[in-house]
Amino acid sequence: MGVDVSIAMIDSDELTRFVTLDSEKYGKNSIMDVLDGDLYSQGLELNTTELDKLTTKSETISDCNKISKILDGGLLVKLPFEIKSKDADIKKAIEKASLLISSFKPIKNSN
Repeated sequence: MGVDVSIAMIDSDELTRFVTLDSEKYGKNSIMDVLDGDLYSQGLELNTTELDKLTTKSETISDCNKISKILDGGLLVKLPFEIKSKDADIKKAIEKASLLISSFKPIKNSN
C-alpha cells in the first residue's frame, strides 16, 4: 500500500481508554468478547522467580525475541519485582534477563 507503519507495545494507564473507545465504536458486546480472550495487551511479562530456569532456547524467551524482531524492537517486556525484593536479587535477575533478551523494563511493584 506504500504506507509505513510502526507498532510498539507500551506500558500505559490508557488501556481502559482504548477499551472505552473501542466499545463506543464497535459495541460493548464485541469488546467484552475481546476482553475475555485477553487480546488487549501492554507487552509481555517475565516471571523473575523463573529466570534461572530460562535459556535463549526457552519458549518464552524465543517468543519474546521473535516478536521483538517482528516489531523491530518495539516490544515491551516487563520484569516485575515485589516491593520486598532484595537489591542483590534484583541485580541478579536484571543480569540474567540481559543475557536472554535485548530490552526490558524492571518494575518494582508498589503492593
